Parts: sequence; C-alpha cells; structure tokens
Amino acid sequence: KQIGIEGELSVQVSDALKWTGKVNFDDYSPASETQSWFKPLLRISSDLWFNVTKELSLTGSVIIQDDSKAKIYNSAPANPYFIPDPTQESIVTVKGFVDLGAGANYKINKKFSAFAKVNNLLNSNYSRYLYYETIGLNIFGGISYSF
Repeated sequence: KQIGIEGELSVQVSDALKWTGKVNFDDYSPASETQSWFKPLLRISSDLWFNVTKELSLTGSVIIQDDSKAKIYNSAPANPYFIPDPTQESIVTVKGFVDLGAGANYKINKKFSAFAKVNNLLNSNYSRYLYYETIGLNIFGGISYSF
C-alpha cells in the first residue's frame, strides 16, 4: 500500500526566467516485506533557467532525497535457487543527499549550440542505491546540431 502526495509548480516570471519545483512525499506499507526498499519518504527537486542574452542561458538545479532502507544478506547462499531466510538479513540505511548542479548553453547560430554542465557541486559521496556511489564533482559539455 502506498500513500503519497506529489506536487509540482512551475513559474515563468518572464521570457528570461523560469523556475520549477517538485515535491514527492510517499509512505509505503509493503504487504510481505518488512520495509519498502530504496523508497525515500521525501524527494525534492528544483530547476532554474535564466536567459542572460538571446544566445546565452544558464541553469541551476538541486535534488534533495531523504534516507531509504536496503536489505543485505549476512552470508552467501549455498544454493543460488534459494528461498531467502529472514534470519540471515540485515537492514541498512542508505543516507539521504543533496546534489547541486549548474550549466550553461550558448547558441552559436540557428543550427549549432555549445553546452557545459557541472553536477555534484558539493562533491559529495552518496548513493541513491546501496553500493552504487555517484561520481564526485563532474563536468561535461558538448556541441549540438539542429536540423
């Protein structure tokens, strides 16, 4: 059973400025498990777009996620086709996180534009899922072509 509230608000102040925010609040009650695995209670995201000039636009983003739970097994099974034994399970907490990002897009002409984006500005080590850590601060960019 899941009870949740989701809300999203988008405000375009002018042709040059737009903001979007989203909130998810979910309360899970699983039928057969002790927890709802990797399901945070609260997730918040927000994006900001600002057109500095006709050619140059800047973006900013933030993602906030609450703690979630993960199940691990204390010992390897003797048989890969086993029925899980709840006495061999442990519950661990996957810590919540805050991720900030920024970017820029430059329109060279009607066909070409260049972009750059920076993620994880706080250079945090976090995992959305157990044992799947994110890359620290990362930067990428490129050129796009429209036809």
